[in-house]
Amino acid sequence: MPAVQIQTEDQKAESVSLMIKSLLGAAAEIRQTQSVKDVEMLWGSI
Repeated sequence: MPAVQIQTEDQKAESVSLMIKSLLGAAAEIRQTQSVKDVEMLWGSI
């Protein structure tokens, strides 16, 4: 039984880290698209 408990704790930690990674990835994507928009605005102003 304890071994199963440890496994589920590991799975919880894994899913949490996956969630954090996906959140960070989404934030990075938003930042990238934001900088792309800034570049487009710069090109438009030239």
